[in-house]
Amino acid sequence: MKKVLPAVLIGLALLALGWFVLFYRPGAKYDNPAMWRPSYHHTDNMPFGMELFDSVMATSLPKGYQYKKMSTEEACRSDSAGLITLMYVDDYAFFDEEESNLLLQFVARGNNLLIVADGVSNYTADQAGYLDEEVEGGKPPVNFFNVLGLSMTQLPSFNFSAFKDSLAAGAVDSIRWVSDRHLFHLPPQLLSAFISTSDRSNRTVADVKVEYFAEDAGIESVENEPVLIQRNYGKGRIVVAANTCCFTNFGVLHPEISAYVGRTMALVADKPVVRYRHVYKNMDTAQRSESPLKFILAHRPTRWALYVALAAIVLFFIFRARRRQRVIPVMPVPENKSVELAQVLGTIYFRRGDHRDLLCKKYRLFAYELRKKAFVDVADPTVDNHTATVLANITGMDATALLRRLQTIREAMKPNEEQLDKEQMQQYIDFMNNVMLKV
Repeated sequence: MKKVLPAVLIGLALLALGWFVLFYRPGAKYDNPAMWRPSYHHTDNMPFGMELFDSVMATSLPKGYQYKKMSTEEACRSDSAGLITLMYVDDYAFFDEEESNLLLQFVARGNNLLIVADGVSNYTADQAGYLDEEVEGGKPPVNFFNVLGLSMTQLPSFNFSAFKDSLAAGAVDSIRWVSDRHLFHLPPQLLSAFISTSDRSNRTVADVKVEYFAEDAGIESVENEPVLIQRNYGKGRIVVAANTCCFTNFGVLHPEISAYVGRTMALVADKPVVRYRHVYKNMDTAQRSESPLKFILAHRPTRWALYVALAAIVLFFIFRARRRQRVIPVMPVPENKSVELAQVLGTIYFRRGDHRDLLCKKYRLFAYELRKKAFVDVADPTVDNHTATVLANITGMDATALLRRLQTIREAMKPNEEQLDKEQMQQYIDFMNNVMLKV
């Protein structure tokens, strides 16, 4: 048990570290090709991100386009230099009563407001946990959707697998522009919501025919329901659009959707467009973050689970991973057995009685040592004079005697019927040893 526990703790620690490294990437672009999910970050280049969308709008809208990250209060004050169009894109539109009043005042001054969302709520973002409960004090806070008499009906959520299947099968649905009866074909999986209103006057801009979702959504009839509505309010105009996936990188690249997006943006292009990313003041930002670590820290059970795991790892390092003192034994100096090995091999060759073969092996070693130390080749008879001169200069021996002895050794190594006796072999070997000692 004592040996298993450290291994388990170390494994859990490595698993947590790997998970942290892989997923904790603030502002990451989600570059995994399989992660086709809607994301509205300015730097997200995934199919349903906003990087390309913002770039195209910035170069195509006549009055200009820019992106800012700010709160609704700051966004409503951004028209101090002139009238603008404020654009909001997100899965869900959370605006409390104070923010709704600010937006209505902003539009009443003559500005435009374009909201693209798949759902709206009467509750603020920090009250999202109470959607099915009564709010203290009676009625929940009202947002500007109620003032305009609008609501949204959500269809089954976006499914990437079904979306790919529909593209492969060539299935499309359609959005028609009411003003000139133009028909825009869209993949049905991108139609995630439509707008409900009691007033279907000429302020309805675009209708949708959604037969694909009728059975799955449990809706009796969703044929020709509006997906884009504009309302005049004060001196300005409010445009509400559903199906946020159309207003992404994918939308501006799709030949049919891009036309629909272009017509939508043309409704508010008479003023400079500012798309803003909502910064929630009354909400724990970890709940809106796409980082798993921030999600864990935002909920008490997962947060304490993380704290306990980290505390367990720290205690393990304190009590189990510290250095243990052990007696280091005295290691004897290893014996050099190479001399004994050479003696054994030499004895074996000597007992074979083949003195000429033993002389040849010694001569090859002799030639190798001289090439390495004296840079001469005694195995090449064509340079014997040069070899003898160099060795004589190094060893102090007579050059003629050296030359004669080298030639004698080479003659003795040639195979013939006469046996080389032991005394001659010993003389030749002693000569070579003497030369190597003096080099």
